[in-house]
Amino acid sequence: MEEKLKLALEESLDEDGTLWCPRALGLAARLGVEPMEIGQAANELGITMSHCQLGLFGHPADNPKGRIIGSAAAIPGGLEQLIRARSRDGRIGCAEIFALAREAGVRRLEAAGAVDGLGFKIINCQLGCFP
Repeated sequence: MEEKLKLALEESLDEDGTLWCPRALGLAARLGVEPMEIGQAANELGITMSHCQLGLFGHPADNPKGRIIGSAAAIPGGLEQLIRARSRDGRIGCAEIFALAREAGVRRLEAAGAVDGLGFKIINCQLGCFP
C-alpha cells in the first residue's frame, strides 16, 4: 500500500477511529482511485468502516445493531420504476442505488429504504464492506 494512501486514510478517521462511508468515497474521488481500493486499504490497516450512506451498518448511536435503514411504506412511482429497472434477480447494487437516488432527486437513505420496502436485497458495497 502506498504511504500516501495510508496517510490519507489515517487523516480521514473519525475521532472514534472509524472511517465513515462518505469520507471514504470522497477520499477515493480525491485520490483518483476506485472506492474498493480505499475499502481494501482500510481493511489491511484494521480500520472499521461506519456510517453507511444506505443505512446498512455503522450507526450505533441510532441503533445498537448499527442499521438504520427503514422499509419505505410509500414509494414514489418514478423511484419504484428506477429500482425495478436497475435490479437483477431481486438484487440491486450499492452504486446503482447512489445513481438512482441522484436521478430521482432523493436521499440515498430514502432510496435504500425504497429498495428494502420493495423486498430487494442490496448488494456489492462500493467499498467492499458487503458482497
